[in-house]
Amino acid sequence: MEKNIDKDPDLDLDHDHDDKSKGEDKPVDAVLDAHLPADDDAHQDGNSTKENVDVGNAETDHDPGDNVADDKVSQGEEAPEAEIHHTLESLSEELDQLLSSLSLHKEEHKDDTEEKTEDDYFQIPQFVGKFLDLLEEKLSKYDSGEPKTTWYQDPEEVSSLLEAVDRVSKLMSLLLNTKSCLDHHEPLINHAGSIQQRAMAFLEDEFRILLEESVIKEPAVVAADDSSSQRKSTADQQDHQNDAVVSQDQDQTVVVPECGDQEIEYPGYSEEVVAVLRKIAEKMKAGGYGWECREVYLVGRRNILMRTLKHDCEFEKVSIDEVQKMSWDTLEREIPIWNKTFKNSSSLFFPGELKLAEKIFPGDEGSLFCIVTHGLAIQFLGFAEAVAMTKRSTEKLFKILDIYETLRDSFPAMEELFPEELRSELRNEVTSARSRLGETAIHIFL
Repeated sequence: MEKNIDKDPDLDLDHDHDDKSKGEDKPVDAVLDAHLPADDDAHQDGNSTKENVDVGNAETDHDPGDNVADDKVSQGEEAPEAEIHHTLESLSEELDQLLSSLSLHKEEHKDDTEEKTEDDYFQIPQFVGKFLDLLEEKLSKYDSGEPKTTWYQDPEEVSSLLEAVDRVSKLMSLLLNTKSCLDHHEPLINHAGSIQQRAMAFLEDEFRILLEESVIKEPAVVAADDSSSQRKSTADQQDHQNDAVVSQDQDQTVVVPECGDQEIEYPGYSEEVVAVLRKIAEKMKAGGYGWECREVYLVGRRNILMRTLKHDCEFEKVSIDEVQKMSWDTLEREIPIWNKTFKNSSSLFFPGELKLAEKIFPGDEGSLFCIVTHGLAIQFLGFAEAVAMTKRSTEKLFKILDIYETLRDSFPAMEELFPEELRSELRNEVTSARSRLGETAIHIFL
């Protein structure tokens, strides 16, 4: 076969040409192989095999499909990294822009009550849900047993948390007041509402803790004109001074008086703590939880004020009936305590309460202060009147005169702290008490 091919190659080529012209397909490799020597065939086969392998490898290395896959993998790897590095701060700017757009949308469609079009629909991006999840994670971190007294010591953390809560409150307000959002984003509204409630409950607890646990331990107060009221002991005085030093190290300073005519800082919160309390109150009010915050403040400050009076002045509430049933020995001890308490309340404690309420709740106009202190003021005046109603005796004369003078000298300063509508009530109480005390003193003297 090889001889015939070698002798007359043209014949076979013509034959191949004729076969092709008749439409018969022959492998081209078979024709080429027929003209090659055996060695060349082997060599060619080897090269062909090698080339095929190389080509296959080249296609594997440079396959465009693989490049696309690599791009997808690369993109897939980058996406999780971006998710992991999302923070409340990084999403805040986007959320602010969304809130601005949603507010504009709300204004544009606020009068569209009858005809509704596709333009009414407002799309909420997915990052809003991520923002809510991040805030929930932050709240969970603080609720997980970590010390709650750490977050508000970092100004950046205070700003981050409170601004995030404020954004959720704004989001809820817009969602609930935008018709298209009510129609199309109910799951998001439920989610955001749940996060807001949790955030407000957290802030309420933190407000209570700050209010009750951040008070600097006040030293015993000495009335300027009460020489009988001295510190219990030098050891107690030293303890109070040590407390003041510790508080000063914590940026919570207090002035420790050495004598009766010096003032101390009351109620004893540092400016930093007051600033945080004010910010919490503002955010809770903006979120519709202002009354809950005020309730916490009222209960907390009333309790603290009563503890302070008991600690510094040894004062405890007693009713009119209890006063009238007291033996003279007991009542004789109670009257100096009352004198000291009334004087210090007029000059120190009540003014301090008014200033604190104004700092934490700007624009409150004294209503919180009145709720905290008005009942106590009535209690003071009731005690004075009850003493005047006790059985008259000569030994009571000077004590009764002490009460009379305390009302005369200290009530005007206390009166000025209250709004006009309450002053008339207090004046009537004082007038009645002083009238009874004067009558009793005159009858005893005569």
